[in-house]
Amino acid sequence: MKQSKATVIKPIMRSRTVLNKCLWLNALAFVLCVPAVQAFDDFSFSSGEKVISGKEEYLDVNISGGELRFLNTGRLLAKNISISGGTFSGPVNMRANNLEISGGDFSAGGDYTAGSASVWAKGMYNKARLSGENGFNSDSTGFAAGVEYHNDDSFKAGFGYVYTVSGINTTWSKTDADAHSGFVYGEYKPSAFYINGILSYGFSKYDEKTRLLGLKSEYDTETLAFQALTGYMFGLLTPEAGIRYTKAFQKSYINALGVKMDNQKLETWTGVVGMKVSKDLRLAKYMITPEAKISLTYDFQREDFKRTVTLANGSSYVVEGESLKRAGVEIGGGVSVKAGSHTDIGVSYEGKFKKDYADHTGLLNIKYNF
Repeated sequence: MKQSKATVIKPIMRSRTVLNKCLWLNALAFVLCVPAVQAFDDFSFSSGEKVISGKEEYLDVNISGGELRFLNTGRLLAKNISISGGTFSGPVNMRANNLEISGGDFSAGGDYTAGSASVWAKGMYNKARLSGENGFNSDSTGFAAGVEYHNDDSFKAGFGYVYTVSGINTTWSKTDADAHSGFVYGEYKPSAFYINGILSYGFSKYDEKTRLLGLKSEYDTETLAFQALTGYMFGLLTPEAGIRYTKAFQKSYINALGVKMDNQKLETWTGVVGMKVSKDLRLAKYMITPEAKISLTYDFQREDFKRTVTLANGSSYVVEGESLKRAGVEIGGGVSVKAGSHTDIGVSYEGKFKKDYADHTGLLNIKYNF
């Protein structure tokens, strides 16, 4: 029998929907800080020009005027940094345990971070839809929380937990899913160049009910995933490229009709190439950073007629059908606000699109630097 154009995999009627959960925090949105540096000199600057081309470490830094010009490899580190005036140009990179900004021209943008460790949390809402005769639509809500630590001025690492609840509707059934995931991640950023990665493991439990007869099935799925990205900052523009891997394993179970369903494995490798643009804007005591990005994706290895569709928070749908093409487009945008020297708050949007498929995600982020 000829297979339909797009079929959601179901344990009953040979069409099953599997919602797998894993986490990879897309693009590592926040930059973590450095620990207290082991430097004993103070630095004061009020006039003239100073070029920072390498790593400079101090105990206390006081900047009230003049121009500080940062080269791509320039970094200014201190235990305490106080800025009341001055002009900053180039890819600014300043990190401190205590960072206070009350003035200055930061139109060039850059990286300003306070603290040696951070805690963060994210809230998420997602809506996805696969169009067509055998399509589906879904709604997901969830949250993630984690801890980050910076052991020097170029490397950070963290770990966290994510929980998501989802509902998927098809012509034949409705599925509710609860998912739990744990993850670890890190980033190395010695200068304008960076590389980061994340590894996650997730466990999901599903309750499915057919619309016609009300038959119920329960099954579990495990997901292993990782992502690695590398990029280089050219002022406001940052091109980046990377790779993603997802492996979903659905355990065997007995469905509502008493039929044993065999376990399933699905692996997907995806290449990613994209560009993002961001700029820091100073408004009174707040640092506001808008950002936009676009990426092209391509699944260069996957099962025939099967596809793991990964959402912005790591949720994954295993779908079947020729209409889900290998090539896709991802777009995103958002704004973050640094309120004082320790608190970051942001909102963002993530969208992923393929032929006949689209999902939209809204995120609320908050981070506190110690």
